Amino acid sequence: MVTRLVNHQHHLRSASDHNHAAQASRAEVVKTITRIKEHAQLASETVTQVLQAAITNSPQYVYQYLPSPDAIRQTIQRIRHLDLPMEPSSLEYLVISTHIM
Repeated sequence: MVTRLVNHQHHLRSASDHNHAAQASRAEVVKTITRIKEHAQLASETVTQVLQAAITNSPQYVYQYLPSPDAIRQTIQRIRHLDLPMEPSSLEYLVISTHIM
């Protein structure tokens, strides 16, 4: 799509059909990513072990559609940090349990 700005309005100059074929592997990719997230939340294994376990249980054609290993690593770390308490924004919000003292 190409437009031209005339008097603060966009006028369409040309358009082309843009169509994507459905990805048959999309459902399997979503299942694999879900398995990675669930495994990361439940297991205390390393990121590499979690990733390897999910990939070995997935069809080979799914690999090319998965996010990069770094993106998956960040997802795993984010999932694991959800269970941690939030960090206080200042000392006034810091709560120290009495059983620690």
